[in-house]
Amino acid sequence: MNRPMSTQMGASLASNHEVSLVNAGVALVFCLLAALTISSCKKTAKPEACAQFHQRSTLRVAIPVLPLHLCELAKSTYWIRQLTLNLVLEPLVRENAKTGRIEPALAERYAIDTEKKTLTFYLRRGVTFHDGHALTADDVIFTLDTLMSSTFVNSAKRSDFDFVARWQKVDAHTVRIVLKSLNAFALLSFTDLQIYPRHRFFGRNFSATCVAERLIGSGPFRVTRRDSQRIELTRYIGYWGRKPGFAKLVFQKAAPEKLLLLLRRHEVDLVPELPADSVAAFRRDGSLERDYVIFQHPGNAYGMLGFNLRQARFQKPAVRRAFARLIDLERIRTTLYRGRAHWAIGPFHPLSSATPKLRPFSHDTKRGLELLTKAGWVDRDHDGVLDVDGKAARLRLLFRAESKEHRRLATVIRDQLRRYRIDVQLEPLAWGPLLKRVAKGDFDLFLFRWGPIPYHYDPHPFFHSKGSMNWIGYRDDASDRWIVEAQRTRDAAKRQALYRKLATKLFRDQVVQFHFFADALLVGHRCLVGVFPSALGPQFDRYAPRGK
Repeated sequence: MNRPMSTQMGASLASNHEVSLVNAGVALVFCLLAALTISSCKKTAKPEACAQFHQRSTLRVAIPVLPLHLCELAKSTYWIRQLTLNLVLEPLVRENAKTGRIEPALAERYAIDTEKKTLTFYLRRGVTFHDGHALTADDVIFTLDTLMSSTFVNSAKRSDFDFVARWQKVDAHTVRIVLKSLNAFALLSFTDLQIYPRHRFFGRNFSATCVAERLIGSGPFRVTRRDSQRIELTRYIGYWGRKPGFAKLVFQKAAPEKLLLLLRRHEVDLVPELPADSVAAFRRDGSLERDYVIFQHPGNAYGMLGFNLRQARFQKPAVRRAFARLIDLERIRTTLYRGRAHWAIGPFHPLSSATPKLRPFSHDTKRGLELLTKAGWVDRDHDGVLDVDGKAARLRLLFRAESKEHRRLATVIRDQLRRYRIDVQLEPLAWGPLLKRVAKGDFDLFLFRWGPIPYHYDPHPFFHSKGSMNWIGYRDDASDRWIVEAQRTRDAAKRQALYRKLATKLFRDQVVQFHFFADALLVGHRCLVGVFPSALGPQFDRYAPRGK
């Protein structure tokens, strides 16, 4: 799934020295991975072959979904965020996509007072929005006022800032944030909050206006075209920061089956999401191998099968472990994902030290059926369907109708479970209705892709009993305690140790059935530089033509 981009991303409310040390290991692992990925490319583009690419100064990108609007604060989706954050709109601070370190953005510096639990941001002077208006503290206050308003529609986004007690303007270029309690993810949460211009929206319906009108920001690119065919971003000549490598970014929607054709025709330069089943065809095509290269690394979203834990039949961990034994996930990994997927051992990124070193559940039909029988799943009326709690085990499996991957996965799961007399009915739904059904608890099972999961991740929204997105209905005192303690600790090593305990419990109890982090497969032109694997996804503003 494309999770609403409200993921809490965190760095410790501690010294910059501590944050640097914590992220150094992550940076080293990813740098090594990047080196391995890039060094696998046997061919390199000759300088003369890149001359035309360099002169064009336009990066053409094929993406699977073309957003209907670009107002991330009104509605959060993966591609709305990818096309706006650090491109059109900017946050106060930015997370370095390679190292995970916090870097200045609209705030040239910040101060942290852990005793009084305050964050103070000092804004850059001379920053202007695309229409020439100066950015000031009033714009930051307006953005926070809008986000935290009780009538604001994007409640999932607002919940990411539940740790904020109040905010105030100190002067025209200074904003102070007071926290309810020490929160290790407070600072990095602000890397995900884009600042909107007050003068464009004050006194108007924010969501309606932001969705309908052309987006105005302070980033290196301004929106010059947005329709059903493409979105064009053009370099903003008044930008305060580093000049981006391309004068224009052009995003166009492309169906997965058309991607190789577009590359072969040289109609696109970058494909951020190549399907795993297209890799073999890419490798066989000499012209594609000559002109493009595939960058492969662990993706930043994991797939999962969610259980409705409010239902008595799913409350026993043994039942959920039985499902882990009966569903042949290794076969799914090797067939559906062509082996290009990393096991999700809990909800943390594979490169995170929060991920425990546990073996995935093996496919074991005998053991799975034994667990179900002991839990009372027995076909008492001999109708060919197991009964539990006096009812036939007929389960509704909800999944996203637009996702071919989830349709295939749902079909495989249904067919496998029916072999063991568990009747699964598939219910494909559009994303909006699916999210509403799951949020209301109107489901038995659901398939999601949950992400993005960055280098640092706060599991509170989904796995804390009071989490804003705890749609599965998970309740566990020990898990709640570990999550809160991790949020409040200044010791990064201790926080990761707590998360390993949490992940171990979640995985062993199969609170959800964790599937895979499907590998990210990004295809880029050989004359393109600045491409590197990152848990934060593509960094379009960092790419440039070779030699520039």
